[in-house]
Amino acid sequence: MRTITLTGEIDLAQEPQLLELLLTAQGADAVEVDMAGVTYIDSTALRCLIKLKNRMIANGRRGVVRIKNPSGNVARIFRLCNLDKLFMIEEGLRAPLRG
Repeated sequence: MRTITLTGEIDLAQEPQLLELLLTAQGADAVEVDMAGVTYIDSTALRCLIKLKNRMIANGRRGVVRIKNPSGNVARIFRLCNLDKLFMIEEGLRAPLRG
């Protein structure tokens, strides 16, 4: 499993760097994205994560993307967008949310 750690605010301004970073893991079967240090995300971050999952699957990989340690607000964004059905969300020490 490949681990990628993200921090700060992730919005349109960070898209090129975020996409480049995430796509370095497109050859992996599973990717863990640690978001403990992320304070804000917008649709840009969600789109980049979806692109990663799609590229993984297109490369014949399993396409498992696990979102670890999101803050309550970040986890809520995933749920509001129904992306907790696409990604495994693990909030801190609580049991993983899986759709």
